[in-house]
Amino acid sequence: MAYKTPKEIEQYRQKFLFGKTQSEAAIFLGAFTAGFITAYAYSFSFASVLAGAGIALFGYLWVFHDFGKRLLDLHAYQSSVKKANFTDLSSAKFLGVKDVRDDAIFLNDNSLVSLIQVIPLDFDVLEPERKQAIIANYKKFLDGLDYPIEIVCRTVDLNLEEYFKAHRRSTEALNNPALLKRFEKLEKFLRGYIKENEVKDRVFIVALSERMRPLSSAAKFDKRIEQEVFAEARKSLDVKTETTLNALKQCMLQCRRLKSSELVAMLSSIFTGSVNVSEDYLFPITDCNGEK
Repeated sequence: MAYKTPKEIEQYRQKFLFGKTQSEAAIFLGAFTAGFITAYAYSFSFASVLAGAGIALFGYLWVFHDFGKRLLDLHAYQSSVKKANFTDLSSAKFLGVKDVRDDAIFLNDNSLVSLIQVIPLDFDVLEPERKQAIIANYKKFLDGLDYPIEIVCRTVDLNLEEYFKAHRRSTEALNNPALLKRFEKLEKFLRGYIKENEVKDRVFIVALSERMRPLSSAAKFDKRIEQEVFAEARKSLDVKTETTLNALKQCMLQCRRLKSSELVAMLSSIFTGSVNVSEDYLFPITDCNGEK
């Protein structure tokens, strides 16, 4: 009975020999044969046997240990950016980012990405009724999705700088030296505890994307058409983002869309151990501070 390979399967492999495809088996047998011929042609001298074994070993490693892929990975690593900071143009190329504007990341593959920051719930402390309501709403949200989303969870260094600044301001406003001294002792203890125990934090981001429709060769030189295509993709992305925001809020989650300046800050956090989404950065892909 014939079986039709589903279109969703990206790669289809038919085993032929040794659990490998026909082409892979041919490479291995060809290398083994070439090694034997090399040794036989020189009457199995030590040098010829060594050369033949080397050819056969090369074919074995190529087929059974992905030696070719390892060579390509090594070349990609050697030719890639190894040292760069956030202000280098090579960083933008590494990230695949062309621009950040209109609260969206413009990628090199002509797609737009928006990010939604989500503050997680302490689900275990909720009442059973609220738990059931959240689960039902989240299931409804997933069932109603007709576009792909990506949920990113990053483990980063715990950053309590804003917490410390806010409490210091409120404590200083009380004009009580004894209370301020107690706060400073608490701050010192917390900083020491975080550093000593390497306390981490988790950041949850929902990413949505929209690809711009391809332009013809003539249209690529028309800025007006390019702007129209960008506006069309951005409008579609805005609808997706707003729909996702409303659905997540129905699940009693605090969430918001990151603005342009916050997106730049989020991108910069890839080069550090923490995530900042409330600072402005000067970066070549924006050429300005804050929103473009």
